[in-house]
Amino acid sequence: MVSWPSAAPSAQPLLRVSGKILWLNIHRLFCLCLRLFSTDCLGTFALQALFVALYGLVLFLRGLSFELLRRHIDQQHVNDPITRAWHEQASTRYVLVLHGI
Repeated sequence: MVSWPSAAPSAQPLLRVSGKILWLNIHRLFCLCLRLFSTDCLGTFALQALFVALYGLVLFLRGLSFELLRRHIDQQHVNDPITRAWHEQASTRYVLVLHGI
């Protein structure tokens, strides 16, 4: 069993993990690491337009990577009641928007 941490307070256990889930998770972690770089650039170069745009792009990619991972997990675990309940929560439907704020 693999535990998949999410933005929600709890972690979702996965019984099966495909190669695509692993790659999407690596992509999500990479986007999380890019946030540190873009935050440092934003602080160093004092709100220059290029670095503000870079920061916004990184936040957008972070939300997009999480949403892609969540959707693929939902597709793979259609019959799992835990995944179905988690998918139906209204808070998870707007992850892309919330990560960008």
